[in-house]
Amino acid sequence: MKYVYENGDQAATPKVQKLDF
Repeated sequence: MKYVYENGDQAATPKVQKLDF
């Protein structure tokens, strides 16, 4: 699974979208 971060970095509690690949 890949995770796309809306704010572009993986810092403190970002909004993530789960993708199916």
